[in-house]
Amino acid sequence: MADDWVHIGRVSSVHPLHRKLRIKTEPARAHEFADRTWLTVVPPGAAPMRCRVAAVATFGAVVTVTLAPGVTRDSVGRMKGAAVVLRPEEQTRPPRASDLRQWVGFRVMDPQGQCLGTVSAVYETHTNAAFEVERPNAATLILPAIEAVVKAVDAACGTLVVGDIAPYGVTDEEDKRRAHDEQPAD
Repeated sequence: MADDWVHIGRVSSVHPLHRKLRIKTEPARAHEFADRTWLTVVPPGAAPMRCRVAAVATFGAVVTVTLAPGVTRDSVGRMKGAAVVLRPEEQTRPPRASDLRQWVGFRVMDPQGQCLGTVSAVYETHTNAAFEVERPNAATLILPAIEAVVKAVDAACGTLVVGDIAPYGVTDEEDKRRAHDEQPAD
């Protein structure tokens, strides 16, 4: 593989019948798959293959790419373990606060489907964007807009699914304890 390629992920599994690749992205590289129409895959011991992309679904650090017809199913079957690369000029920048303005008003859901609050603002930081969640108890929480936190975004439904946010603020158990402690005594 040429030295000038930028490694953005590795194919962890394949589904040749549907021409699907499951790709484990490199840290902070999941944004490289958004709106991508072409992808370069380098199967083990083979030359790079430029493949047309039919669809992309992103779930945190895992991306599922459906390749367009034109790539044989046999070729897809040999892509397990392949490097996914870009030329330097094909790289895109990570999301900025201005990219996330559409999130204001979105409901923020935990992985179990419980509503944690709504996005009330987005901010720019030195390393990544961040968003503020207004909780039902009027508390606010600021979370980084990184793939470890944001697991899925559904713009059509106005929802944002987050993963484990305990390292970034108050957990639901602490919310329940505070609500119980603040109740007036009888």
